[in-house]
Amino acid sequence: MSRAEDLGIRAASLACLLAGLVLATGSNEYIVPASGRSLATPCAFVFWMLAIIFWVLGTQSENHT
Repeated sequence: MSRAEDLGIRAASLACLLAGLVLATGSNEYIVPASGRSLATPCAFVFWMLAIIFWVLGTQSENHT
């Protein structure tokens, strides 16, 4: 991967991490009308998992194929 691709993947990782933090610490609850449950925690978890995946992709060495 080129340096620009690495930076792009790490930027996507950081964006997912920040989105997860905003969802987890925000005051909005994002209630689903049918179930009455909030989607804030599950969505934050998904964003954190995406951040981990993007970070691993961005730090993976090309020598280990």
